Amino acid sequence: LGLVGRRRRQVVARHDPLPQDLLGGLALVVVEVLEQQDTVEVAQLVLERLIQIAAEGRKYGLWLLLSSQRPSKIHPQILSQCDNLMLMRMNSPDDIVELGRTFGFAPQAMLHASTGFVQGEALLAGGFAPVSMLARMRERLTYEGGSDVAVPLIQR
Repeated sequence: LGLVGRRRRQVVARHDPLPQDLLGGLALVVVEVLEQQDTVEVAQLVLERLIQIAAEGRKYGLWLLLSSQRPSKIHPQILSQCDNLMLMRMNSPDDIVELGRTFGFAPQAMLHASTGFVQGEALLAGGFAPVSMLARMRERLTYEGGSDVAVPLIQR
């Protein structure tokens, strides 16, 4: 799940509530939704944890970022907890309609415009954007196939 080391296995395996001191501060849990599952048991455990993180994670300093090429494949209980949308090119009209129902704050015309987006263009909507807007990403900071971008650590 993107948590750390041994504690990750304990949290997933024991079905305990997420401990408040899990990471000692804010953490971003990044999940790339894959269409194939390893095993049914693993998939069920991961799904249960993701639903819990989506519903309760913020009070423990956990923020969830979901990445999927097919948002309709994301569990409704998880997707309904999302307050922000960064939408890149969409090809499926059904997915666009579903996104419109789930993210009512995103203007329909902007959602439908996503079928014509080119690489680097996105729709930003929700609490992290002052108004729904179309955005263009700037040039990448790393070399192709490259390396990490230096991120300064916050000292407490």
